[in-house]
Amino acid sequence: MEEKHYRSVIINAPFGYAYHKVIYGKNGKAVDYIFLEANRGFEEMTGLNASDIINKSVKEVLPGIEKSKFDWIGEYGRIAAEEGDELFEQYSKPLDRWYKVHAFSDKKGYFSTLFIDITQEKKLIESGERYKLLQENSMDAILLTVPDGKIISANRAACEMFGMTEQEILNAGREGLVDTDDPRLPGLLEKRQKQGSAKGELTFKRKDGRRFPGEITSSVYYNKEGEPRTNMIIRDISERAIAEDLLMQQQKKLELNNERLESLLRISQISSGTRQELFDHALNEGIVLTKSKLGFIFYYSEEKRQFILNTWSKGVLKECSVKDPYTVYSLDETGCWGEAVRQRKPIIINDYKAGNPYMKGVPEGHVTLRRFLTVPVIIDGEIVVVAGVANKKEPYDSSDARQLQLLMNNVLKISERFSLIEDLKSAKEKAEESDRLKSAFLANVSHEIRTPMNGILGFIDLLKYPGLDGDTKEKYFGIVNVSAKRLLTTINDIIEISRIESEQLDVNISETDISRVMNYHLDFFGRQAEEKGLSLEMKEELKGKNAIILTDRHKLEGVLTNLLNNAIKFTDEGGVVFGNYIEDNSLVFFVKDTGSGIPADRLEAVFDRFVHAEVSSTRPYEGSGLGLPIAKAYVEKLQGKIWAESEEGRGSSFFFSLPHKKTEEKEPDIVEESLSEKMKYAGKILIAEDDELSFCFLEIVLKEKGYNILRAVNGEEAIKTLENNPDTSLILMDLKMPVMDGFEAARIIRIFNRSIPIIAQTAHVMKGTRERALEAGCNDFITKPIECNKLLSLINKHLDR
Repeated sequence: MEEKHYRSVIINAPFGYAYHKVIYGKNGKAVDYIFLEANRGFEEMTGLNASDIINKSVKEVLPGIEKSKFDWIGEYGRIAAEEGDELFEQYSKPLDRWYKVHAFSDKKGYFSTLFIDITQEKKLIESGERYKLLQENSMDAILLTVPDGKIISANRAACEMFGMTEQEILNAGREGLVDTDDPRLPGLLEKRQKQGSAKGELTFKRKDGRRFPGEITSSVYYNKEGEPRTNMIIRDISERAIAEDLLMQQQKKLELNNERLESLLRISQISSGTRQELFDHALNEGIVLTKSKLGFIFYYSEEKRQFILNTWSKGVLKECSVKDPYTVYSLDETGCWGEAVRQRKPIIINDYKAGNPYMKGVPEGHVTLRRFLTVPVIIDGEIVVVAGVANKKEPYDSSDARQLQLLMNNVLKISERFSLIEDLKSAKEKAEESDRLKSAFLANVSHEIRTPMNGILGFIDLLKYPGLDGDTKEKYFGIVNVSAKRLLTTINDIIEISRIESEQLDVNISETDISRVMNYHLDFFGRQAEEKGLSLEMKEELKGKNAIILTDRHKLEGVLTNLLNNAIKFTDEGGVVFGNYIEDNSLVFFVKDTGSGIPADRLEAVFDRFVHAEVSSTRPYEGSGLGLPIAKAYVEKLQGKIWAESEEGRGSSFFFSLPHKKTEEKEPDIVEESLSEKMKYAGKILIAEDDELSFCFLEIVLKEKGYNILRAVNGEEAIKTLENNPDTSLILMDLKMPVMDGFEAARIIRIFNRSIPIIAQTAHVMKGTRERALEAGCNDFITKPIECNKLLSLINKHLDR
């Protein structure tokens, strides 16, 4: 396990952890120690905040600790000096809590502690509840005493054994119950004082003076004030077996608790960083903890009512000869181990061969089961895991079930942290990949902007040279025009992907003639293909009424344009075929090429934003790489899907499907007359535009058509100019101007002039701009850069009524 990962597990472990540095005096004796680290379990089990104690000494944090009966500073100082390793239980007077502590040192002068809070267990003993329980059920005499012989409490069996009331026993003390002449007494007292407990035989005396042989078991513990207390279990020699059985049970519980603690410590310190290895390790711990031979862990889905195998123990795999064992089981098909889910509680079967209402048949070759225990693990009210063990030598009991549940609960908590670490790693890798792709994308976009700008600025400078002939000038103008269109395409792609990212993509459904769309693209891209020496073929199946559908024509054309443009761009030999067909009530379009193809590991990625089939800076093709992401967004907005098939070096095929929503066949559109034929008159046009170059362009275009031009540089000036020139025929209104913008100017103009056409012009094409302009009173809308023919067509539309 990496150091960072290891520390994360320790910091979040379900037990207390702290790391310290010992301060030694001149004589080499430890006088204090400093807190260097503490985990969340430390905070929970001490009530101290780690942030308040780090780099502070224990005397500052727990004043008076040096006065405790147990020498905490001295003991820890000795362990740090000797690089020792010890396990003990002690009461902390400043914290008023009992702890079971594992202290160890792997560097001289420093030590670590791992501990759990056992206060409740100690309080149970101190309060007498544990002894009260034994008083009610035990046949043995039980006394709670002070080491000097004073008796604090006695149970019913003690009263019956000695023929006294409890108060008489308290008054009698040890000397009134034990034959003080018994030579074994001093030895047992000495042994108990040195070792903390003692067991042996003594002679006791009843109230009437009669003596009887008995066996005594006595041990020492400390109350919360650090004062020693002793308990004494006295029984008749004839009841030896009963006494031994009770002691054995108590010992087993103590050992089991210790084993569970050690098991959790081992799990929290495993070196594996994956959840699967964590569960494998946990299953082995569960088998050892319950002294079983076999085990399993299943994930469980409440929603699907299904078990999904996580791990089997190795013993199962050795003994099971079932062919093709399942890994997914339905709850309704399971027997005993599914009953833990149905009843939402542990299920114990100690005689698997006997008839059992939960049992269902098992397949031939299944591992032989004799005893069986299965438990559900419930998190936030849902069963998430079912764990089971089998074939313990002795019968399973509720303690086994409880231990297995506690173990699995803690394992799940640790696994959640593993999942978090894995998620963080995955997120980091994705972020790094995203940064790499975005950097490549930005470099590509920078190239796609600077390259055409270089062509525009460079050849404009060349056009200044004197003595250029007409052909050369025309060639240079052509290069400038091509570069400008390439630059505009890149800018449009960036704007469009921004609209997609901000979810401002609108859909305008209308009747669309697919046949016309296909033929237009055949004509348009046919010239490009011919220039590269490629063939372009159209295989179209939709004609007539079937070809008239309801869709967004603009977006459909955008997808086809992107796919055909890419196909021709990435094909050097052969050709391109495109077409459409009907499949399962969907209209499917395809574009196939014989180009370079796409690597298999990038086939899906080409549709992602900031991703290109080739992300290096040495790509031989121009383009922003945003065409396919835009096409995907268009198709999905139209409730369709897009996909690709490709083999590197042998071409690519792109497909997209749209809902085939048919409509009535439309009458053929009437071919409009040319602009020159419809330009029957000219008039005054007010251009509201603050940008000088934009105004000059519009002025030149419109003066050439015979219009008289008025100008305003802001909204207020536009209103005044119109008031002074009521014979103005039309307004070209820029929406973004100083003083007063075009929106407000249009609203005011509509108060006193409702008939004059207002065409909004803007470079702002985000969602809602067109709607705002129309709502303000504009009649139409055109975006910059403005195309001459489109502008003249709009003007003609609104003036020739």
